[in-house]
Amino acid sequence: MHISYQKYARSGATTEDVLAMLDTPIVMEAVNCANIITITAGGDDLINAAKGYLINKNEESISQAIKQSENNISKILKKIHQLDKQDKYILRLQNLYNPFIDIPIADEAIRAFNSLINSFGREMNVKVADIYSVFKGKEKFLLSTGGIHPNSRGYYQMALALSRLR
Repeated sequence: MHISYQKYARSGATTEDVLAMLDTPIVMEAVNCANIITITAGGDDLINAAKGYLINKNEESISQAIKQSENNISKILKKIHQLDKQDKYILRLQNLYNPFIDIPIADEAIRAFNSLINSFGREMNVKVADIYSVFKGKEKFLLSTGGIHPNSRGYYQMALALSRLR
């Protein structure tokens, strides 16, 4: 069996960036040929909104980012579902972990975001890995020195969570 792996992720990408990537022919061709598609998106949307919140103390920037992320992810999934793949693919999303365990509003925002991500698990061929629960209480062990991105143990746990989805 031949397995081919292609990664189009980039650090700092928002859900809007992921949606825009689907407009590029090379990415669309890869997605159209893929049997397994994984998407992790939304963390940078929330981080950008949190930066705005720290400046203006307006919680609306966070709820607006969540709404915009939901809209973008919905469009991403629609584009993938509309491809001529005859349902011969699986699409796996991941909800978000909280790297900011000492900031109460961060956990509130991430849980709200995860609620919307989990709702996409009802769509055709889509399942959602619960990364939030995997990381909860183990952030110091699973996050890199900078504390935002996972370390190798964290990425391994994310892969395990994805592999457990049937």
